Amino acid sequence: MVSITIRDIPDDLFTEVKEMAQTERRSINSEVIEVLDHAVQQWRIRRQRAHLLEEITQLRESQPPSSTADTLARLREGREPA
Repeated sequence: MVSITIRDIPDDLFTEVKEMAQTERRSINSEVIEVLDHAVQQWRIRRQRAHLLEEITQLRESQPPSSTADTLARLREGREPA
C-alpha cells in the first residue's frame, strides 16, 4: 500500500474529519480513506454519466430530425387495434 502525507489541512476541516471518524468509530486515517474512496466513486459516476450523455448526443445527432406530427403519428400507430 501507498502512504501519503497531507500538509496544511485547515483546522476546521480537520475538526470535521475527526468528528466524522469518532461518529463512525474509526481512526482518522480510516475515515480519510473512506472519504477519499467515496469521492473517487462519485467522480467515476460523474465521468460515466458524462460519457453516456455524449453517446446519447451523438446518437441523437445521427438521427434524422422529426416533426411533432411525425412523432404523434408514430405514437398513434402503436395504439391502433390490429
